[in-house]
Amino acid sequence: MKRVFLSLLLALCLTLCACGTSTQAAAYTDDSIIARKGDWYTMNDWQHGLSDDTLHAGMKGSTGTLTVWSMDAGADTPVHADCTLTVTAGRAKLVHIAPDGTVTTLLEVSPDSPVATSTLRFTALPGENRVKLVMAQHTSLEMTLRFDEGTLKDGTAPACPPQSRWI
Repeated sequence: MKRVFLSLLLALCLTLCACGTSTQAAAYTDDSIIARKGDWYTMNDWQHGLSDDTLHAGMKGSTGTLTVWSMDAGADTPVHADCTLTVTAGRAKLVHIAPDGTVTTLLEVSPDSPVATSTLRFTALPGENRVKLVMAQHTSLEMTLRFDEGTLKDGTAPACPPQSRWI
């Protein structure tokens, strides 16, 4: 009986330790995770809407990466995006992922400087270009994005849990 209890306790400890090193949590500082085709995230509350080619989103207790824009460029194309990003907990950044997997930070916000309103400028290179929202552990934020080229990704978020609402 004592062995069974110790075995279960060890398994529980290993499980809890593994949670702190999840892909979602590691993504904020790891460009190789950010550059992956898929998204890795956990979200406790997700609210979003797309109107007039503008994405409005809010989330609480979130961690990981979420693709918010993409473009399959045929040639070098200048891209401009109007963005307001407000962080009330954690840290968040918007990054451009070039077709070769190069990750470039476009904007980064933390509670120390919680609001950033900016016109983001970058060049979409020939091939698939993406912009991802990357969130450190337990990030809460509100964001408004509007791009002059490419496609906003409104449908990449998880199904809204019961406590979420559309905005």
